[in-house]
Amino acid sequence: MARVRLSVDWGYEKVKRTFKSLDFKRKLKVRRGPVALVYQCAALLWNVRTCLYGNQTATFLRCDPPDLERYLYLP
Repeated sequence: MARVRLSVDWGYEKVKRTFKSLDFKRKLKVRRGPVALVYQCAALLWNVRTCLYGNQTATFLRCDPPDLERYLYLP
């Protein structure tokens, strides 16, 4: 279970490091903007990037990301 938790933590860290505007302590304030929506959009874009280029977490866990069409469910 610790290995799975570690990979989830890596995912949050990668999204936060890639999108600097998600530094919650400094820039995003609750009730001053759509905090959840901004984070969800950033996570979606990070997942699209992972589908296209892969990432170290997927390599470490030995699982390939899905194709972009399958992830976005484009018929």
